[in-house]
Amino acid sequence: LAKSIAYRPGQAAVYHPMLERKLILKPFQVHPPELPADFVAEAWEKSLRGAVRASYGCDGGVEKMQGSKSLEERYRIVDTICRNGRELELFDLLQRELHSHIFSIVKSISECEVDDSDIHEALEYLKHVQDAWKRHRRDL
Repeated sequence: LAKSIAYRPGQAAVYHPMLERKLILKPFQVHPPELPADFVAEAWEKSLRGAVRASYGCDGGVEKMQGSKSLEERYRIVDTICRNGRELELFDLLQRELHSHIFSIVKSISECEVDDSDIHEALEYLKHVQDAWKRHRRDL
């Protein structure tokens, strides 16, 4: 077998093992596991929807979420969904939930009846609108 030899002019030839081997670096590729067809819908119903609703103060708020998944577990679920290219499904579910929440706020405002001739009722109505707006901004 021919061995690689390091040679410099004026010196004796010396065998060097590093000249014989080559180190090849390849990029590390991670292929996410295949998800079941209903994974996004199931994850949404089991943990993500409740977390979104709690962040908006629905269902008793964040304090009432004891016994459910931790923030880290929810993060991993969302990360898994996004890495599998199914982020649009999650986006649609999130968008529907947000529309539902905003619709409930608008509905609560529109259900208030106000007598135009009574200034106190009009002020109460405006206060109700302002409170709803403040709650919405706080929840975001």
